[in-house]
Amino acid sequence: MVAQDHGGHSGPGDPRLQQAEERFRGLLEAAPDAIVIVGADGRIALVNAQAEVMFGYHREDLIGHPIESLVPDRFRTSHVQDRGRYITEPNTRPMGAGLELSGRRKDGTEVPVEISLSPLKTSEGTWVVSIIRDVSEQRRIKEALRQSRDQLQSMLDNTTSVIYAKDLQGRYILVNRRFESLFHVRRDAVMGKTDYDVFPRESADQFTAHDREALERGAPLETEEVASQDDGPHTYISVKFPLRDATGTPYAVCGISTDITERKRAEQQSLIHKKFLEEKIREMDDFTHVVSHDLKEPLRGIEAFSGFLLDDYASRLDEQGVQYLTFLKQAAVRMRDLIHDLLSLTAITRKDGVVRPVDVGAVLDQVKRDLDYAIRQKGVDLRVVGSMPVVAGDPTRIAEVFKNLISNAIKFNTSPQPTVTVTICEEPGVHVFSVSDNGIGIDPRYHGRIFELFERLNPQEQFEGTGAGLAICKKIIESHGGRIWVESALRQGSTFSFTLPQRGASA
Repeated sequence: MVAQDHGGHSGPGDPRLQQAEERFRGLLEAAPDAIVIVGADGRIALVNAQAEVMFGYHREDLIGHPIESLVPDRFRTSHVQDRGRYITEPNTRPMGAGLELSGRRKDGTEVPVEISLSPLKTSEGTWVVSIIRDVSEQRRIKEALRQSRDQLQSMLDNTTSVIYAKDLQGRYILVNRRFESLFHVRRDAVMGKTDYDVFPRESADQFTAHDREALERGAPLETEEVASQDDGPHTYISVKFPLRDATGTPYAVCGISTDITERKRAEQQSLIHKKFLEEKIREMDDFTHVVSHDLKEPLRGIEAFSGFLLDDYASRLDEQGVQYLTFLKQAAVRMRDLIHDLLSLTAITRKDGVVRPVDVGAVLDQVKRDLDYAIRQKGVDLRVVGSMPVVAGDPTRIAEVFKNLISNAIKFNTSPQPTVTVTICEEPGVHVFSVSDNGIGIDPRYHGRIFELFERLNPQEQFEGTGAGLAICKKIIESHGGRIWVESALRQGSTFSFTLPQRGASA
């Protein structure tokens, strides 16, 4: 039948035989795979069009040539032996089961193939029908999947988090290297096992309950979990979520667990230290409060008796004696003021002020009355510009801030026509109050220092004061959720500004 491919016939000119042969050839040509028919001598007897396309030959170049012309050089010797064994015991089977086979094209390049062998027995002998399929695309997809799988596994293995997946029965189907190292199990040993095979029952109960919750929610679940390790229990933040197939049906639950043990320990230590510091601060405040009160009584005596001596016995003292008594009284007054300021700072630290609506306009009216003597004495032009708002806070402390800032603006002013202006403007969420003057100004180098406790930039003999006023202002404003700052230059006046939250806005 096949041996006479060049136009002859295998028998008498029977029309039925011709029709059968034409149908056979038609089926060969219509086949989607390459088909090569080989005789018992190993020579090619027939090929179809797909074989020509796959191997790059015209069929005339293949007919009569050994089938090994389509086999890569390195396999030709073994192929001859394999072919001989097949002819001895022919049967329908895949060729090279489990092996990656290749065919050789005319140009010498190779094409990955799968080959099915079938014996065809005729009156002319046994022929071997090879159905050859180009699996280049399948190999490419397989390789791409392998690379993708290797890349994913590499990413999973090189993270510090524990990553794992379990099927709906709770059996592990994936773990990363971190899982292996922390829990001393090999991934091939843990596959197919459940949490009860790996962890103590208490931990396993916890893990499986969270797995079920994540599956029931159908969305990521974040929770804390505890697992024992060599150095004791460790706390993890675990995010668990369902894995779904193409139809959206969950088939597994995946977990990513990050060790937060050190963070938890640090938080605990921080809380301990915070409580310790708060206790020490309370002790220091109590000490300061008690000592300050105890000092006030003898200071009153020193101030009073030094005054009595100056009033009643000044005529009996020489000039130096009067000077000493004057210094003594001034020192007692200064110490009294220092203790007062120290107590004010302690009071702010010790307890929160009373928070209620405060009419800033009314507060400024009271401050002006309190400072009336100083204002008239220096001829100060004190102006309040803008409509003052109502804020939430402690009215006494807010009044103290304005009183300190305005009295400083008056005190540190040597201008022949001193002016002090209080203004208000609004910014998102806050009121901004400013107290400006045309006084001596402040060198920008000291803008940060002036808010420190007992910090003075001028001699006591030139300007009286303890140096605590601005520190008290800063403490009060920060306790109200605001901030305070200064804009100033030498001999160009100063503007002290501070913010207070608008009522209803978060501090």
